[in-house]
Amino acid sequence: MEATLPPSFVLIGSPVLSVCALEPLAEALREASLGACIIDLAEVVPSADGWHAAHVEAAVHAIDAREGANGPLVLVGYSGAGPLLPLIAMALAQRPAACVFLDAGLRPRPLSYFAEPIPVPVGWPHVPCGYLQLSAGYDVPAHRASALGWPVIRVEGTHFSAMTEPRCVADELQALWRHLAPDVSD
Repeated sequence: MEATLPPSFVLIGSPVLSVCALEPLAEALREASLGACIIDLAEVVPSADGWHAAHVEAAVHAIDAREGANGPLVLVGYSGAGPLLPLIAMALAQRPAACVFLDAGLRPRPLSYFAEPIPVPVGWPHVPCGYLQLSAGYDVPAHRASALGWPVIRVEGTHFSAMTEPRCVADELQALWRHLAPDVSD
């Protein structure tokens, strides 16, 4: 029997938050011998097609350019990156094994800080999805994810638990991956 490679988590930061909120989580995942990298969208400038298109293009370019990641690709959209996750996942050269919304919005709606709608690509979701809720402020998207049949894990914490309690969040991301993993094996 062939050994299964551990997942490689790609943590996609919110366009309006510093990636320092995700650095402790990435480190905790690496300490657990898992792949982890962070995609920073905070410095992206708008393209002619608007903010969301520029964020998606930057994320896709950074993810496709990664080196050394061999395991299943798990996209983790944090906070404001959540509504961008469907477009990012559908545009990648490598199909992700799963997508996780980490205390993030699900609905592609106009974001007040960009004031433009974010479309949902045809065929989404094309991979298993899950939701990891860190704070009560994300009750609505967590309930919506549950209604969609996605596994939802709730952590008693704050929106910044990825920074303040990274090992706990890393453990829950791994638990969510184990729940999604049987659905992604061929």
